[in-house]
Amino acid sequence: MEKGVAPDTDCVEVSLFGPGYGECVVVHLGFNDWLVVDSCIEPDSGEPVALVYLNALGVDSSRIALVAASHWDDDHIRGISEVFRRATNAQFVCSSVMTSQEFQAVLSRWRPKSTIPGGSGIDEFDRVIDILANRAADTKYPTPECAHAGSILWERQQPIPVEVRALSPSHAADIAAIAELAGLRDSDLGERRRLPCIEGNHTSVVMSVRVRKTFVLLGADLQVRADRNLGWYAVVDGNKSNTRHEVYKVPHHGSANADDDEIWDRLLIKDPLTLLTPFCRAGVLLPTCDDAERILARSARSYLTAPAKKRRYRARDYVVEKTIDEVTLESYAIPNGFGHVRLRKKLNDNDWDVRWSGSALRLEQFVRQHCRRRKGKK
Repeated sequence: MEKGVAPDTDCVEVSLFGPGYGECVVVHLGFNDWLVVDSCIEPDSGEPVALVYLNALGVDSSRIALVAASHWDDDHIRGISEVFRRATNAQFVCSSVMTSQEFQAVLSRWRPKSTIPGGSGIDEFDRVIDILANRAADTKYPTPECAHAGSILWERQQPIPVEVRALSPSHAADIAAIAELAGLRDSDLGERRRLPCIEGNHTSVVMSVRVRKTFVLLGADLQVRADRNLGWYAVVDGNKSNTRHEVYKVPHHGSANADDDEIWDRLLIKDPLTLLTPFCRAGVLLPTCDDAERILARSARSYLTAPAKKRRYRARDYVVEKTIDEVTLESYAIPNGFGHVRLRKKLNDNDWDVRWSGSALRLEQFVRQHCRRRKGKK
């Protein structure tokens, strides 16, 4: 990553990074305090992209005030333990469900008993817990901060007010997740390589970031649930202050199951700046063309860190490729495109400076280049 220029102290920044599998949000909270949400790997260096980016700006990782795992799907947490290890003054945030007895019981049962690492999710979680345990006795945050709807995760009053607030999971979501985990604990599932997945992502941590009068909504992977006590409806109903956000990290890679009119009407300004990452794995491509067109109808100012497209996997060795073809229905390579969308704004200004690099592009460009061409072939 090329050397860059750090934002001014009176500037707010929102940077979204994403390949075809993974995402990371880096936010400048003003006066050289930083927030990192989730993690993915920068392909050239093999390091967590948040650390590579901040180093390119000349920002010491000790200036990271908060490291948050919105949830523990593999495409959101690769390298997050290394980010936290280097962020020596940071508080660590995760869903309150992660600290429940039910979660710990499932984790201890699924963690392999061999010396082989248990997979990215389990390994990352174990490393974070070890880092917390090994921090000095006078460390300000020796245990993770448990996020739940309405909780303030980090705040600063001077020289400008900043507040990072969790909007989810709701109390009902916690109860539902614990009940689901209890069922997994009692089932005979053997060893697993990934952390337990909560159906519907209703324990995913959505955050509202306020820097003076600028509001940013980080949607994580929260989905819409029929029960208004869960998912996005619980977030909307909990917005008692009628806060409207001008920047929106679109949840769940733009998929329809994480979108609803009420989110746009009650949580966002008209035509907000919207950012999203793709998901390309096992034949699943997000956002779809329908997703992209739906988001564009809500906001023309929409950006995607990389196009969602798949290409057939080709092994260098013919025998390997032939074997894969024989044992699989289809095989696709994970796209190696990697993009960065960066928003910056002086706190006294109304306009954002929007820049993008790598594989990132305007969502409208994605529709024009990839979707309309596909439709024309039909």
